[in-house]
Formats: sequence, structure tokens, C-alpha cells
Amino acid sequence: MTTGTNTRWREALADAARQALEQMVSMTPDSCEDLDATVRSVTADVVSVLGFAGNRSGLLTISCPRDLAWRVSAGMLFADPSELEQEEVSDAMGEISNLVLGGFKNTWVEAGHDMQMSVPSVSIGIGPTVNLGANPVEAYALGLQLGADQLRIDLRFLK
Repeated sequence: MTTGTNTRWREALADAARQALEQMVSMTPDSCEDLDATVRSVTADVVSVLGFAGNRSGLLTISCPRDLAWRVSAGMLFADPSELEQEEVSDAMGEISNLVLGGFKNTWVEAGHDMQMSVPSVSIGIGPTVNLGANPVEAYALGLQLGADQLRIDLRFLK
């Protein structure tokens, strides 16, 4: 597996993530940094996974601490984080995944590629571990700093 070196895909992913957070949640990341894309799994309180297929297949994973997931969801739903139920957070984090991958997909399709997205799956608990896919051929990992917490985004191409 190689860490992705195509700056176009890295920037498309970063732009899609920033746009989703700024436009739908009214949160602007303090920073966006490259993370280790060679990790095989992530452990976080909230993990959203969204698969895709087309001329390349793979998955997008968004992971973060519980408090950040509740704050992001509250921003999207115009609610106080303390008022949210787990199901609402699950739905909101799944929608954030859809928005991020959908934004990336726009650039991907403009480049002549094909992509169909699946339905997101969200796990919420005390540090669930999610496998990021066996033997990806190309991977990107970003850390978006939102206050004291980090939202991790992994994009993996499996073929």
C-alpha cells in the first residue's frame, strides 16, 4: 500500500471536508494536516464508514471523539449537544460522510472516473475499532482540528 501522492485527490478530499463542515455545520477547521495513511484500523468513539464502487472501489472513514461528534451533529441539526440522542448523532455523522465523499466525487467524476456511493454505517461506543480495508493500493488521511478535538478522515482505494 502506498500513501496517496496525487495532490489533486488530497486537495479534493480536504476541500470537500472543509465545505461540509463550514456549510452544513458552521464549523471552520483550525487546521488540516496529513496523517499516517498506512494505519490498518482506527479506534474512536464515533466512526462512520462509507463505501464506494466504480472504476475504483474503496471506502471513506470519518472518526472522532464523542464530544466532537455531538458538537458537529448539534451544528447540523441546530440543537444543543446535550439534547441529542445517539440515533440523531448517528444520522448526522452519516450525512457528514455523504457530504464529504459526495464533494470528493464531484472532482473524481470531472476527471473522467465513475463512482457509486453506498449507505454509511456509523458505530458509536467507547472506542470501537474499525478495520480500514485490507491492502489498499492508495490511501489519504487527514486530521481536521476543531478546537481541542480532531476529526480524522481516511480515504482508501482498494483497487
